[in-house]
Amino acid sequence: MIRMCMETGTKQFGMCVGNELKGFSDYGCMLEVRDVKFFPDGRSVVDTVGKRRFKVLHHGRRDGYNTANIEYLVDKKVNRFNLFVFLLGLIVPINMSQHELN
Repeated sequence: MIRMCMETGTKQFGMCVGNELKGFSDYGCMLEVRDVKFFPDGRSVVDTVGKRRFKVLHHGRRDGYNTANIEYLVDKKVNRFNLFVFLLGLIVPINMSQHELN
């Protein structure tokens, strides 16, 4: 699979967490290959970086590989104030529960 994505020039492939029922999960990330080293015994070391998250619309298989039709997810932009309020909401309950234990 890695050799195929390198030879076609896309240098990208999708990665999902495994799922026993479906084969793989309904969400994943497109990875871009930064470097790859192939070894004579068929193994390889692949250096990738995550690029875009996606939702799986349809699971499939082709040539022994899991395949999928996907839809890219669009992140909502969060301004700094809203981010601060969100993070504060995560911290305050932790501090209060520690205080209640004393």
